Amino acid sequence: MRLLTISFAAFVGILPAATVAATPEGRRAAEQALDMLGGAEKLRGVSTVRLHAMVVTNAIEQSNRPEGPYFDTYSDLVETRWLDRLALLSEARRRGAASPWWLRAEWTPSAFLVQQGAAFAIRGGKPVPGSPAIVATAEESLALGPERVLLNGLAAPDLRLETQRSLHSHMHDVLAFTWKGVPVRVLLLASNRMPVAVEYSRARPLNVLFAPWGDVDTRVEWEGWVLEPNGIVYPRRWQTFVNGFPYETRTIDQVDFDPSDAAGFALDVKQVEAARASGAAQASRLHFRANPVDVAPGIRLYPGAWNVAAITIGDETYVLEAPISSAFSADVIQRLSADGRHLAGVITTSDSWPHIGGIREYVAQQIPVTALDLNAPILKRLIAAPFRTLPDSLAKRPTRPSLNIVSKPTDIGSGNERMRLIPFRSASGERQMAIYWPAHRLLYTSDIMTAARGQVWMPQYRSEVAELIRRERLDVERVFGMHYAPMRWDEVQRLPGMAP
Repeated sequence: MRLLTISFAAFVGILPAATVAATPEGRRAAEQALDMLGGAEKLRGVSTVRLHAMVVTNAIEQSNRPEGPYFDTYSDLVETRWLDRLALLSEARRRGAASPWWLRAEWTPSAFLVQQGAAFAIRGGKPVPGSPAIVATAEESLALGPERVLLNGLAAPDLRLETQRSLHSHMHDVLAFTWKGVPVRVLLLASNRMPVAVEYSRARPLNVLFAPWGDVDTRVEWEGWVLEPNGIVYPRRWQTFVNGFPYETRTIDQVDFDPSDAAGFALDVKQVEAARASGAAQASRLHFRANPVDVAPGIRLYPGAWNVAAITIGDETYVLEAPISSAFSADVIQRLSADGRHLAGVITTSDSWPHIGGIREYVAQQIPVTALDLNAPILKRLIAAPFRTLPDSLAKRPTRPSLNIVSKPTDIGSGNERMRLIPFRSASGERQMAIYWPAHRLLYTSDIMTAARGQVWMPQYRSEVAELIRRERLDVERVFGMHYAPMRWDEVQRLPGMAP
């Protein structure tokens, strides 16, 4: 293994700008932009908007390659937006990465509601507690969408114009303000002050996919403008970028302003309190509280939604996987250190965002990171991510990372404690690596395969594990992975594929 270092300069945080006062130029620009959309009075008069759209969402968090091409999900969406009471109802049917595409060509229904700051899933036409991660996303969509962003800008005490900027080879005026502590910029076409995009940066601590990236940059570009019958000019195409990567495209083919059947849900206090309590409970599960299971001498598994293992070699311990978040990793490190273990390093075997989400804490505590060569770029990006709003340990105490890069089968330890790190180099496991313990005839399969509830997900992935076993001439008796407990390999080979 070779050591790769990253410049300390990459970890220097950006301090928030000093508070500034609103300027007449900023207000004038916002008013001109509102006139381009039909005028402030017309927009203020709209309380509800219902959108019918086709949506394509890219799985930028867990496709085969971080830079794409991406697995995608196609959604037939009906979204009702109550602008005055900040409520959003999303009703969709989906096909693609977010549905069981490998089983059947079938639309999967999905519906959620955000209302009174609480999240609900809609089941059987009734709201039940849902994921708390969707609350912030829904509220920012309502406040910073094309219907309200300029009106909220006018109400901001720091509305101003910043230096012009080019986007898609056109110059734009930049209208800046703060909304709920979030820095917001609206790009206005310099020639006529037409709004074309909104940008904002926000931490997402409750979102397992985005929390590892600290302050996440979002840009929504608007185009396909249509002069609607009520005189409002509305964008029919929305393109969303997250940290510069194309995340979602929304093509709207019907817009209804203040529809008569948009009464929504009448929620009582108990329903809202139950949803908030459920959200808090879901958030608490992102902490490390697993009870250990001894897999083999020196190999202790801490099962959970994302498994972690402690591997002892001599008087040193290696942590296998750093999932979810810096806080989760801090819990793991504290737990193992309390057991008297000296942590020699952490081994991360894939590039999916939830799987690498806790790497920054190991860097902060100067614990070496061992990873596959193809995953070095995304790890460098993650380690350099800005954590301004909710600083983690690395943001508070910047330090140089120590990355041990694996490009071929590599041994750690010797004798009965020896483990071999093996890149999969397969079609689906391109950015994953297995770990093999010869003395225990034990193989860790990373995230490429999951065996649970008497089924295997997916048979193709299982065949790639078998391919690695044949290629490397491994004598395997048991296997385990990121999402399943140890099983006999011969039993896994007999399991049926996940049934429809």
